[in-house]
Amino acid sequence: MKQITFTYPHPTVTQGQIKRIDNVSADIAIEPGYPDPSIIADPVNFPTQGRYLHRYQQELDPVTGHLSCKFAPDAVDANEALVLTQIPYQANGISQTTQGWWHVDFGTTYSAVRPPPLKVGDYVGIKSKAGVNAYDVRNAAFFRFDSVLWRRKSRGVFGGTNNGGAHAPTQITVTRSSIALEDMPGLASPCLSTPDGGPQFGGTTGFPSSGHIVTDNTFASTGDDAVAFFDATNTEVSRNILADAYSNRAVFFRFSATTAPAISPTQGGAGFTVCTPGNQLLRDSYFWNVGDESNINTKKIACP
Repeated sequence: MKQITFTYPHPTVTQGQIKRIDNVSADIAIEPGYPDPSIIADPVNFPTQGRYLHRYQQELDPVTGHLSCKFAPDAVDANEALVLTQIPYQANGISQTTQGWWHVDFGTTYSAVRPPPLKVGDYVGIKSKAGVNAYDVRNAAFFRFDSVLWRRKSRGVFGGTNNGGAHAPTQITVTRSSIALEDMPGLASPCLSTPDGGPQFGGTTGFPSSGHIVTDNTFASTGDDAVAFFDATNTEVSRNILADAYSNRAVFFRFSATTAPAISPTQGGAGFTVCTPGNQLLRDSYFWNVGDESNINTKKIACP
């Protein structure tokens, strides 16, 4: 599949500044020209998940003189696990205030001991996963995306079924393709290109695959991992520009406990070629996980 565009009939992300916040909710002044949170919410396909607020930074571009929006990366603790600052919010708690702000109820409750990780004045990117996958490829081999553009909707899965044995597609190539920000002439620069992540190889553990090539792509401002691999081996990920992923994860490698390599993928584990030739990471990092996908078991990894 070559030189095609995936998109969605309406905007899927928004942004604005927090004007009021407490332990259970926040009021947000939505950026002029951007949709309110009620428009992007999809409670049918995502009734209880997929909606988050995360802090971004507006920076003056010295070349254009315009404000650009950059992801504010989360810190990692002493064990290289992410200290997440995103806040989940509920689809059924969205309303407009008398000041014209937009009220959202959180999907978790904070307290004086555990205060919300955002504050008044913070600029936030607001995502709400919507619809179904942009593409879903099962039990294929030698499939290729070349010069493809994703906007508004980017998540797709090269997944597996149990027909003929559990496996995912093999020898998949994604090259010279882009996940790109929306053109918003006359408006503030968008923070997010999509509420989704980029290509997922496997989709979940238990469907091993191998022989993939992900090269010469630009995946910017995705709403989740820019690229994710599940129980994949012998794969090249190189010469990509990966920037401002909402999850902090430019590339996420996840393995079941029985398939995990002894060393991390950036060290050559599972036969991955990641660091030579390398990728350009902007405000993102590599992470890997073994076993369950809890944050405590997801560790930041680096090139040697």
